[in-house]
Amino acid sequence: MAIEKLTEFAKTGQKNTDDLNLTDGFPVSKKPARQWFNYLFNMLSLKINEIIESDPVTRSEIIDNLTTNDATKPLSAKQGKDLQDNKLDKNANAVSASKLQTARTIGGVSFDGSANINLPGVNTVGNQNTSGNAATATKLSTASGNAPSFSARAWVNFNGSGTVAINGSGNVASITRLGVGHYRVNFITALPSANYAAVSLCQETANAFTMEVSRTTSSFTFITKGDDAGQRDSTSLSLIIME
Repeated sequence: MAIEKLTEFAKTGQKNTDDLNLTDGFPVSKKPARQWFNYLFNMLSLKINEIIESDPVTRSEIIDNLTTNDATKPLSAKQGKDLQDNKLDKNANAVSASKLQTARTIGGVSFDGSANINLPGVNTVGNQNTSGNAATATKLSTASGNAPSFSARAWVNFNGSGTVAINGSGNVASITRLGVGHYRVNFITALPSANYAAVSLCQETANAFTMEVSRTTSSFTFITKGDDAGQRDSTSLSLIIME
C-alpha cells in the first residue's frame, strides 16, 4: 500500500523556542507561543516524511509462505529461518538420493542403489544369459572338436590377369602386379612377425603352381608358373596367411 507524504507544516513560519528546556519543556508559568506549535508540527511532518521516503514495508506486504510468486514481496523472518534450518548442504546427500526412484535390472537382478547386488556368473556362481561368445572366447565360436582352431591373419582371392581385380579379401589393402605372373599382396595391418604360414593357390590349367618370392610383416610376394616353367598370369589366385 503506497503512503503519501505529508505537506510540511509551517515550513517558513516562526519557531520561537525562548525559555524552552529540552529536558523539562517550557516553564509552567509560561505558555508556549503559537510559533512553538508551528515548529513542533513541522518537525513531526519532516520525520514522518523521512519514514515514507525510506520505502518501509507494511505488515500486510510481508509473505509468510513459500508458494507466492511475487518478486516485489518480502519474505518473513520465520520463513527465512525455516529455509536456513532445512537447506541441503552442497556436499550433503538428499534423503531420496539413497536409492533410485525407479529400480533398474542389471544382469537379471533388480538394482535400486540401496545395496550391492550379486550377478550370477560375475561375482557369484551362475551364468549370464548373453548372446556373445564370452564363454568360448579362447577359441572360435564356429570351432568343433578338441583340437585348437585359429583364424587367418589375412586372405584374398583375385583375378591376376591384366589389371588386378580383388574378388574378396580380409586385411588386404591392395595387390601390386610386378610383372607377368608376379604379385605382391599388401596388408592393411602389419602382422606381428614374418614367421607366418602362407598358402597360395593358382586355379589355372593343369600343372600350374605358385612360388614364394619374399615376405615381410606388411606384404607377401609370389609368382605363378605353368607346366612349361614360365611365369603366367592367372584369372583366379588365392592367398591365405596364418599365424
